[in-house]
Amino acid sequence: MIKNSFRSSQRGVATMFVAMVMLILITLMVITAYSLSNMNLKTVGNLQTRKEAIASAESAIEQVIDGTFWIPKPPDLPALPVSQIIDIDIDRDLTDDYSVSVAVLPCLRATEATITSASSVTLVGFSSSSAWNTVWVLDATATNAASGTRVRVRHGVRVLMSDADKNLYCPT
Repeated sequence: MIKNSFRSSQRGVATMFVAMVMLILITLMVITAYSLSNMNLKTVGNLQTRKEAIASAESAIEQVIDGTFWIPKPPDLPALPVSQIIDIDIDRDLTDDYSVSVAVLPCLRATEATITSASSVTLVGFSSSSAWNTVWVLDATATNAASGTRVRVRHGVRVLMSDADKNLYCPT
């Protein structure tokens, strides 16, 4: 009887040892899974913030192109593109999230437009011999003070200009 109880206690110790090793392995797996999911969550958050900043910069560039690409000046001075700061509310909560500085760089080049369709020459101020395709670069830097995010976006823009405007703004 003594031998039988000794064997039972040895099997209990072995079972307890195996159970402890399994618990340690399961604990390590849970800790690893938590660390990986936490790292993935941070990565996704950073990507989302970066995408928001890029969207803000592109939105500001679109606003500049649509409305205020040229700032009017007195008639004796040509209108020149200027830098602007535009505040963007990306999540539409009535609080500006990004401040975007948009600079219009000087005209890169001008090429005479080929007249293949009537749409270009029917614009006001254009004739069949005075249309020019000018190329400009808009440089936008979006900044979010809360998160410290800062993204720079550059876009090239082609602007159709009359001969007179081309000579004023893009003499190259």
